[in-house]
Amino acid sequence: MDFINSFTKSGKPVRDLSRISALLNALGNPQNDLKFIHIAGTNGKGSTAQMFYEVLSCAGVKAGLFTSPYIKDYTDRIRFMGSNITYAELMPLCKRVESCAVGKDYSQFEITMAVAFLFYKAVGAEVVVLETGLGGMLDCTNVIRNPLLCVVTSISYDHMTVLGDTIEEISAQKAGIIKDGAPVILAYDNPAEAVEVVKKRAFESGSELVFPKREDVFIPSDMLFGGDFFYKGKKYELTMSGSHQVTNAVNVIEGADVLKKHFDISDNDVMNGIKKAAIIGRTEIIRKSPLVILDGCHNEGGIKALSEVLKSVDKPVAIVGMLKDKNAQKALLPIVPLCKKFIAVSGFHPNAYTSLELKNILVSLRADAVTGESAISEYRKAVSGIYSNAVIFGSLYLVSHIKNS
Repeated sequence: MDFINSFTKSGKPVRDLSRISALLNALGNPQNDLKFIHIAGTNGKGSTAQMFYEVLSCAGVKAGLFTSPYIKDYTDRIRFMGSNITYAELMPLCKRVESCAVGKDYSQFEITMAVAFLFYKAVGAEVVVLETGLGGMLDCTNVIRNPLLCVVTSISYDHMTVLGDTIEEISAQKAGIIKDGAPVILAYDNPAEAVEVVKKRAFESGSELVFPKREDVFIPSDMLFGGDFFYKGKKYELTMSGSHQVTNAVNVIEGADVLKKHFDISDNDVMNGIKKAAIIGRTEIIRKSPLVILDGCHNEGGIKALSEVLKSVDKPVAIVGMLKDKNAQKALLPIVPLCKKFIAVSGFHPNAYTSLELKNILVSLRADAVTGESAISEYRKAVSGIYSNAVIFGSLYLVSHIKNS
């Protein structure tokens, strides 16, 4: 961990993939001996990846899962056949990467991915579900060749300083993962501008594009506690909360059809995998009565999805903390009318808004807002039932801070 933490979160800015390519080349290019399902998007990547992983596991496929960021432990990011990489496995791989990683320009993400590729090759992974870190085109995961499947989840505004100021620019970065001839699944809830960009990229790459139809989806309930939904007349069940998870599940259903060319995946494997999938801090129900929801949503699209969930809930007290690289004013706007009161918190990340800064943003949106105590203290109040209903949201770092308290 000292070695990994000697690198910054973002590393030196990149204009191409030459840096990660040089590192992997020095390591013998382990990625070239692996198969991948590559996932990009603004929201839904982690949930989609988890569902794919569970479906593959139910089918008996030796699958790996590479995600970010971690919530409880660093090793959460590198999973294989239901377990995290162990520190005993991690140490020699870190030493090997250290011997090839010249200088400190690399990001922690790049170093972690290099370790993961070595690990997955060593354990004989039949496929790796690979989640991008940021964007797609210039994301270090895009060094892979010939993925079995590319998936583009919901696209909205986030990381604009890196990815661009418009949906078209952001979409072009996400669509950059599409490789020549690799099938592509595109989430049905994307804006028209994103759809056009992804369609164009798929056409230019000679890639089959699967774009599910919203009218093929029927959601009979509010999905607050998960539940049944129908796609193309077939019934599926979700454990994860929120109708936005249906969008992710449909990506997986369509993706599994593509993967049946490579693996023995049954319809029951798909149904069981989707039902089994659960992920910390994604509209996580901490308590049912009074209701307490914990959600790491941190951008406009994610908070809008949480807002849809809250429409079926008596107005909760909202405990919120966000990072300064987010447009909090724009992202918080749709959730303000759905909460009776906001408690702004900080102290969970060096780049977080102070509680006073966040409170002032909320007040400017005409919310009833106050500064709170520490994030942990306010979370414990919510869990103790002091509020009739409560939602804690605004950052995955906030979720991690709470989960590790």
